[in-house]
Amino acid sequence: MKKLLTVPLRHVWSHLFLYFFLAVQVIFLVWIIAGVHGAPSIPAHCLDSHGDVDITRGDDCAAAAGGQIGTGIGAGLVFGFWVGVDIILGIGRMIVVFTRRKPASSKEK
Repeated sequence: MKKLLTVPLRHVWSHLFLYFFLAVQVIFLVWIIAGVHGAPSIPAHCLDSHGDVDITRGDDCAAAAGGQIGTGIGAGLVFGFWVGVDIILGIGRMIVVFTRRKPASSKEK
């Protein structure tokens, strides 16, 4: 029982931060995959001979193309948010690590 109490608190917090950071990464990854997977598919009759979408072939073609564009914009926004959150977490971690450092011993001459 005494051995459990000898673990430094700093070590416990660093593990908790690591697990929190990994959980955030998994949440964002699932969010990106679910969002891209939920994009509407383009019907075959909307494609021209080159494989491009022809939105003049009906309203459903324009709606499908708009859905694809919206999915791309949404995925880009989620990715940007992901990067921003990672930067904030990284800066916070660096601040905590640097404030816990022991000051360098000053050598007297």
